[in-house]
Amino acid sequence: MNAYLLDVSLLCDPALFARALAMTLPSRQKRIEACPLPEEQRRLLGAGMLLHRVLGVRREEDISFNPWGKPALSGGGPCFSLSHSGDYALLAVSDAPLGADIQQVRPVSPGLLRKLARPEELAAGMEFFTLFTRKEAMMKACGLGFALPPRSFSVLEPYLYAGRLYHFSTLLRPGYVLSFAAGEPAPPELRVLEAEALPF
Repeated sequence: MNAYLLDVSLLCDPALFARALAMTLPSRQKRIEACPLPEEQRRLLGAGMLLHRVLGVRREEDISFNPWGKPALSGGGPCFSLSHSGDYALLAVSDAPLGADIQQVRPVSPGLLRKLARPEELAAGMEFFTLFTRKEAMMKACGLGFALPPRSFSVLEPYLYAGRLYHFSTLLRPGYVLSFAAGEPAPPELRVLEAEALPF
């Protein structure tokens, strides 16, 4: 498993943003142009650049989606998972199904933890964003999103889903938490990309 982290603040440069936008998929262009928040536009565009740079996605037909919106490479190839938050877009890649999530650390309501956590997770005193990103990563890995209720499984130990055992790992960066659900117990090798990730 490998993971790639792109600092999307690079796209604050209007010229770079315009050149990157012109190279992303038309469907993603529409999502970006419909988004009213410049910071969310940069995150969406950064995720598109990671698909372009790492996985060679150039055409709409290169990507397909399951009924719950999980993307995959149409012609076969590695599995991947996308996430973005704050100033970063994250792409994780593996030969087997996986999920990845990144969240910028911020204040949250104490009640939100109780809505997401199982009793044993609360008893273990898990930090909110470690819990939340692991839950999100697992829901992405199985391809169901919130159709898999977050309280239906624990992230304290490996989780067996559809005959496959998923291990959880978490990486910390200043102000951010990144978590992964994958067949490998070790966290991925994380490569932080900057200007070289842009495909021009």
